[in-house]
Amino acid sequence: MNRKCFAFLSSILCFAITVTGCTPSDASLSSDKGTTTQTQVANGRYVQADITPSVEIDFSPTALLTVGNETILSLYSKEDNAAAAFVRSDDSWLSINTEDVQAFLDQLDSSQFDQIQAFYSGNNCWWAATTAIDGNFSLYKITEAEVHPIALENISSLAPECTPFIADYSATTEYAVFCIMSNNQDCVVISVNKTSGTVQAVIEPSVADFSIAVSEQTLYLRNQISGTVDAYSLSSGEKVSSNTVVEDVQNANAYTVNAAGNLLFLTMEGIFQTDFVSGVKQTMVDEKGFVYAVPQTNTYKLLANGDDSYLVACMQNEKLFVVLIAIDSTLPTQSEQVLTVWALEDNDVIRSAAAVFSNQYPDCEIQLEFGRDSTSQGISDEDIIRNLNTRLLAGEAPDILFLDGLPIQSLMEKGVLSPLDNILPEEDVYENVMDAYSLNGTTYAYPCVFHIPIFVSADTDVPVESVTSLEDFASLYQNQDLIFNTSYQDIFDSFYTAYSSSIFVDEKSLDEEKLREFLLYTKEMIDGQQITTQQNEYALVSGDGQSTSQSEFAMSLIKVSEGQYPCGTGIVNSQTDALKLFESYSSVSISLLPGSGFEAEQIVSIPVNASNPEMAKAFITIMLTDDCVQLNTLYPGFSVIKGKEKAYVEERLSSQEPEYASDPCLFDWDALIGSLGAPSVDSVTIYTAVHDTAFSYYDGEINLETAVRTITADLQLYFAEYA
Repeated sequence: MNRKCFAFLSSILCFAITVTGCTPSDASLSSDKGTTTQTQVANGRYVQADITPSVEIDFSPTALLTVGNETILSLYSKEDNAAAAFVRSDDSWLSINTEDVQAFLDQLDSSQFDQIQAFYSGNNCWWAATTAIDGNFSLYKITEAEVHPIALENISSLAPECTPFIADYSATTEYAVFCIMSNNQDCVVISVNKTSGTVQAVIEPSVADFSIAVSEQTLYLRNQISGTVDAYSLSSGEKVSSNTVVEDVQNANAYTVNAAGNLLFLTMEGIFQTDFVSGVKQTMVDEKGFVYAVPQTNTYKLLANGDDSYLVACMQNEKLFVVLIAIDSTLPTQSEQVLTVWALEDNDVIRSAAAVFSNQYPDCEIQLEFGRDSTSQGISDEDIIRNLNTRLLAGEAPDILFLDGLPIQSLMEKGVLSPLDNILPEEDVYENVMDAYSLNGTTYAYPCVFHIPIFVSADTDVPVESVTSLEDFASLYQNQDLIFNTSYQDIFDSFYTAYSSSIFVDEKSLDEEKLREFLLYTKEMIDGQQITTQQNEYALVSGDGQSTSQSEFAMSLIKVSEGQYPCGTGIVNSQTDALKLFESYSSVSISLLPGSGFEAEQIVSIPVNASNPEMAKAFITIMLTDDCVQLNTLYPGFSVIKGKEKAYVEERLSSQEPEYASDPCLFDWDALIGSLGAPSVDSVTIYTAVHDTAFSYYDGEINLETAVRTITADLQLYFAEYA
């Protein structure tokens, strides 16, 4: 069971989404650092409009900037080695001539380069950067059919052994500014005079930041260690100021500086502003249902577009997506209806559904409430859930209730949930998966996605049929040539997800013998691998130099995908995620782990005392059937709708060059899903009790019998409360 923080990762921005919640306020500014205030705007609400320029190939945004009086969108396609640029004029995009830069790009042999990049800075001036296979980095200014190499010989951090490439780019009237990353995670920023083509300044910050913001004469870089934004002169490279800013800036998806010299930044919560004096965080666009990216996106561009509007550019499902966010004064400040949504944890798919819902039902304001938010720090999950139960019994239920982490069986039996029949035809969903969310033939909830704990073998001497019990896996894990793992967490989560429903029958009682077996054999697996680490510490670096959290793919499965070990265990999130398993071995077999359980997420329901049940049903229908939301779910999990992901994966594979040692389309995922048993016990209370005591047992702090007694005692009150 995955109880780690859900990856950031993002949701879908959909067309012309109405954003509610940013209305006039009487709040006044405070001088306290980090104080949040609501911006005062004219009557109306923010709306988002899709203004993506028409392009024939798949471009990524390299810059969204204002140079002089021009608003510029710079694009580059790595796959096609092509550049494009547009200037915003009279609510439309004007295409910039690319003949000069494309002639330069076309003469490059892409097989000789690790990176090729191109950027536009206005006035028909282009820039191209190349990183050769041997690490040599070059930068060129291209204008009027002339190619001018930029002299970089004296910048030591751009030496070939550093394998540098451009992580971010911006431009002003006078300078082109490049943030260049090296393979040792350092960065250097250079400003180049656009007229002369010479390096004006070299800035080497003590703390690397792989995204930048600029005003006409100043560079702004975040310093996560000091909690500041440091300002440097673009002409001299000298640091001119260092200002403490709100913590959110350091983790923002994008940041920029507006014409007034204030810092604007983009988060999952909206668009915010802070100045460099008071440090007050001012809300500009505030709406939790308004999200700016999709799971695979790692590049965002933000630009102030006048006083009350903003431009955001990103990638949506591998396609360029540009939106204009502006106030529509014709809309009423208050919506006619309100739909409240409660979930224990913030989630990208929920936000995606909220965004689509807002578009389809603009007169209904959607309010998202997450149990684990900034106001719940210091409050245990048990207390959060207990407070929710109190609200449910008091008739103060939300309209939509996500059941992740809650005692689902108990809520169904106690009549807290409304029937959800006829939202999806029975023949369209996996019946065995839906059985867990039905009672006496009536459906009370739908899991939006689910994950499967699996055993993978590419060794003909270890057929999956020969390893079926916990004891079998404990024996397999003694052979360090066949299988690899690095943490308690990987082993615990994989086998708990598959086996927990055998230990906790209907979440109402505990089978001590099954619990004893689970603890004993998972410890034997850990000891066989000589594992001493509780959590994985495995980070990847994305294409723009940003450090990203590990994939939900278990380390053991990563080693199979890399061809280093033929066997592995772990939770596979989706069929898309599982494609990695077929990359290295010519024959791959997959089976379920002992217990045959699965993990469901975004389990959506409607409480019986919901105030707006009709709108709630509309929300659930969108979440389960809308193409935008469904495409978003295919990254984090298997869809409960039959064949949904299979069609997507087959289409994806048909459009790319073969790169798999064995054909992933030959594996029958439907058959494997059809063999799934009951879902993992999702109660946070049960999971935490087992997890914490198990880790103490794995560490040798307590023996097996003490672990069993401790878990049994810890859960007695829980079973009494929810039985």
